[in-house]
Amino acid sequence: MTIQHTAFGILTPEHEHPVFNERAVRGAAGLFLMLGVSGWMVAALTDDFSLLRLFGVSFMIDMFIRLFLGQRFSPTLVIADFFVWNQNPEWVDAKPKQTAWGIGFGMVLWPAS
Repeated sequence: MTIQHTAFGILTPEHEHPVFNERAVRGAAGLFLMLGVSGWMVAALTDDFSLLRLFGVSFMIDMFIRLFLGQRFSPTLVIADFFVWNQNPEWVDAKPKQTAWGIGFGMVLWPAS
């Protein structure tokens, strides 16, 4: 199977529009969930917000990379691809992912009051 990376998404022979492997995307979300919950727990228990700040910065950088540089350069998607390499890909349309990641990127940029 030949796949071709586009500016946003992957073109496969079965699809005429860009797609993503949903398993890898969910794996990357799980990595961020672990980092976010860990940061929140450390902040709640010790009043040290450094891990939570690291989560915010890493989330912002990763969303920027996904949206503007391409998914193959995103560290969390590369790690998640490694974990799901032996599973059958579950291809989903790339456009809703672009919208969701844009909302996430916008939320992390929005100043907290």
